[in-house]
Amino acid sequence: MFRNLHAKLANAVGASSASARAGLVITTSRTNSVMLGRRFSSKNGANTANANGNTAASADSAVIGYYQGDSPSLERFTATAFALNDKLNNSLFTMLEQANFSGALGEARVLYPPTPDDHPSDAPPLPVRVAVVGLGKRAAAANGTSMSKEAAWQTARKAAATGVKALQGVGAKKIAVEAFADSPRAVAEGATLALYSFDHLKTKASTDSSSSSTQSSSLASEASSTTSSESTTTPDVLLLSRTADPVPASSATPTQGTPLSPDAFKTGRILAQAQNLARHLMEMPANLLTPTIFASTAEREFADLPHVTVTVRDEAWVLKHGMHAFHAVAKGSKEPLRFVEVAYRGRNLLGSDPEQTARVQVNQDEVAVEKREDVIDLVLVGKGVTFDSGGVSIKPAAGMALMRGDMGGAATVLAATHAVARLGLPINLTTLIPLAENMPSGSAVKPGDVVRASNGLTIEIDNTDAEGRLLLADALFYATTHLRPRAIIDVATLTGAIDVALGRQYAGVFATHEALWAKIHKAAQVAGDPVWRMPLDPSYLAAMQSSVADLKNAGDRSAGACTAAAFLYQFLRPALPAKAALAVEPLANGDLPAPCPWAHVDMAGVMHHGKAVDAMNGAGMTGRPTRVLVEVVRGLIEERKVRDE
Repeated sequence: MFRNLHAKLANAVGASSASARAGLVITTSRTNSVMLGRRFSSKNGANTANANGNTAASADSAVIGYYQGDSPSLERFTATAFALNDKLNNSLFTMLEQANFSGALGEARVLYPPTPDDHPSDAPPLPVRVAVVGLGKRAAAANGTSMSKEAAWQTARKAAATGVKALQGVGAKKIAVEAFADSPRAVAEGATLALYSFDHLKTKASTDSSSSSTQSSSLASEASSTTSSESTTTPDVLLLSRTADPVPASSATPTQGTPLSPDAFKTGRILAQAQNLARHLMEMPANLLTPTIFASTAEREFADLPHVTVTVRDEAWVLKHGMHAFHAVAKGSKEPLRFVEVAYRGRNLLGSDPEQTARVQVNQDEVAVEKREDVIDLVLVGKGVTFDSGGVSIKPAAGMALMRGDMGGAATVLAATHAVARLGLPINLTTLIPLAENMPSGSAVKPGDVVRASNGLTIEIDNTDAEGRLLLADALFYATTHLRPRAIIDVATLTGAIDVALGRQYAGVFATHEALWAKIHKAAQVAGDPVWRMPLDPSYLAAMQSSVADLKNAGDRSAGACTAAAFLYQFLRPALPAKAALAVEPLANGDLPAPCPWAHVDMAGVMHHGKAVDAMNGAGMTGRPTRVLVEVVRGLIEERKVRDE
C-alpha cells in the first residue's frame, strides 16, 4: 500500500580511490530502485551492494559544507568542499564572498559555477549546481572542548537536509552529498527525511491519456496500490567521495584517509525510510487506514522479508483471550478490531549456538529458561487507534482531524520492525499492535461501564477518551504471559498531559529499570531524537482508584501522563492467577515471576508539527521515535555480543 513514497534514493555508495586531478568522482552501488516499503529480495531483507562493486557515476548537483566565521576564508571549507572548489578554479569561494555567506547552521546558498575549460573530457562531469550549507562554528574550541559525536551527527543530518532541500527546489535530479562529520549514515538520514512529502492523494495534472481510465477507481484502492507513481520531483541522492587533495591545516579532518562506508549510507537510508513509513501511515486519512487496512498493510510490507511472520487476529480471538478492555474500545465502531503480531526471528544470524540456553533474572536468581534461538529479546507494543473521536466522551471538533495519527505508536513500532528486518539484525523481536477505532454509537462503551481486563483486574470506564491505555493493558499482559520477553517497550500517543509537560521537543519515557532507560536514552542521542525520563511512582496510582472496580481508566487533571503510566504498570502481571485469562505459572516457591524490564514511551507531544521546524522536520506527522527504537535494538545486540564473549 505504501510502496511508492516520495523519498527515492540511490543505493549504497562508497568512496572512490580516483585521484582528485582526474576529476571529482561520485561512486554508487546499485541494485533495484529503492522506494519506501517496496518488497526486497535480498537474503537479509535489505538492499545490498551490487556484486560487481562500485561504479563511477555523475551528479548534476552537489552539497558541500562551509564553517561559520568572521570573515571569508578558504579554511572555512570542509576538506571535500575545498577540493571541489579547487576543481572549479576557486569559483565557489569567489561566489560565496559576493553572497555574504555566513556559514551559520541551516543557511544555504545554491551556486552555479562554470565548468573550467581545462576539465578533462574523460573525467566525470562536475556538478552544475552546488549547495553550500552552513555548518555553524567549528567543533573545536580554544579551551580544547569539542562537539560530541552525537551532536556532530545531528549537525550532519541538518546540513544534508538543508542542502538537498535547496537543490530540490531548483530542479536537481541527482545530488551528491559529502559525508559531513565523516558520517555517511547521518547524511543519508537527513537527506531522506528532508525529501519526504505526503502528496500522493493530490490529483496531479497529466497529459497521459491513460490517466482518465483511473477516474472510476476509489481512493481506497489508490491508497492500497503498490504501483502508484512516485513523485517525479524527488531527486536521487548519492554520497560524495573523499579526495586526496591537500587541505589547509586548520580544516581539521583527522580521519581524511578513512574510506567512506557504503553500508553506513545504506543503513542511514533504511532508518530514515522507516521513519518516513511511519509518517506515511500516520498521515493516511482514517477512512483509508482502518484497522483492517492497517493489518493487511503490515502483511504486505513484510511479505518478502526473511525471518518474519505476521499474524492477524480478529474479535473472536480477542474475546477468547479475555481482552475485554481492548474490546470495549472497538464496540462503538462498525470497523472491526484487529490484533497484529509481527514476529522477527533473526537471533541466530549472530551465529549463536542454538544448544546454549538463555538465562534470565527471576527474583534475584538466574535460571535457565529456553534455548537461545527461542528467546524473545524485545517486545514492542504500539497503540493502534486508527481514529480517536473520544467515543461517547467526544473530543472538541477543533483539531479532531489530527486524531488520524492516534495510531502513531502502532506506526512507529511497525516501521521500526520493518527496518530491523531489512537490516537483518541478529535479534528476536516481536511487535504487538492492537487496532481499533474509538467512536460514539449506541453500542459504544459508556462512562461508568466496568470491564475486566485479561489480567483479571476490573476497570471502570470513567472517560471513554482515555481509551489507549485499555488497548495497551491487554496487549502488555499478553506480552508478559504468552511471550515472556527479556524486555518490553510500548509506544503510544497516550496523553495530552505529556505535551503540556515536555512540548513538541521530547517524548516522555517511563521505565522500571535503569539499564533499559539508559539504552533508550543512548539510542535517542545517537538518533538525534530526544527523550526525557518521567517518574514512574506507585503513588500516582491513587488517582486511578475506583469505588466500584479495581481501577478507573482516568484520573484528575494532575500529572495525567504519570497516572496513565502507573495504570499501565498494573498489567505486567496478573491480579490473581485464578482471574487471569492466560495462565501464569508460579515459580517453585509459589511466587509469580517478576515483570521483565518495561518502558512506556508517551509520544503524544511529538506526534505532529504544525509547521516546518527545519529542512529535516517538515510540517505534518513526524514518525518519531522510529529510529530510536531501532537504535535500542542495536544496543541490545551489542550488549549481548559483549555478554556472550
